[in-house]
Amino acid sequence: APAGAQEASPAAAETYSAQVPILMYHNLAQEGSGSDTISVQRFEEHLAALQDAGYTTITFQDLLAYVEQGTELPEKPVLLTFDDGYYNNYVYAYPLAQKYGMKIIISPIGCWSDAYSESGEERAPYTHLTWTRIREMRDSGLVEFQNHTYSLHEGKGERIGSSRKSGESDEDYAALLTADLGQMQEKMRLHLGKAADCFV
Repeated sequence: APAGAQEASPAAAETYSAQVPILMYHNLAQEGSGSDTISVQRFEEHLAALQDAGYTTITFQDLLAYVEQGTELPEKPVLLTFDDGYYNNYVYAYPLAQKYGMKIIISPIGCWSDAYSESGEERAPYTHLTWTRIREMRDSGLVEFQNHTYSLHEGKGERIGSSRKSGESDEDYAALLTADLGQMQEKMRLHLGKAADCFV
């Protein structure tokens, strides 16, 4: 062990013994599938299979409470996450979460929630969640929202998503992340009354 390192106590080792699978989704569609899209029927099959196998959905807040306060998790926890915050999550995933009594986590891209909140356009195949829909789902107690950048996700120029560009200094990259994620945190405080717990 490195000099000065302390051995973990048996109690500390037990603290982080839970195995928590995370299933990540993006888009749902009535029919067909693609690189980031599955059918509504297939998603419901996933939920039914998880339920039949005795899994209980949790949120990142539940996971943080386990890590930080030792709050117990269910015997077979699972996280169901949706990246990007597409409107089809509201149309298809949210009703199924209600039907099965399962929690889901959605991490929207802030600039798109702003844009579609302003335009009011809601189309399952391509639009993103408005802040009104986000609040509605959050208020159900079944949907948690996390930070997925304000506008870095778009992959403009040499940057791919929120990844670091070749040759970018630590300081410049840290400043970029701090500004963008901070902007999304402020949007979440404004529209939801609290910032996200996690960056997805």
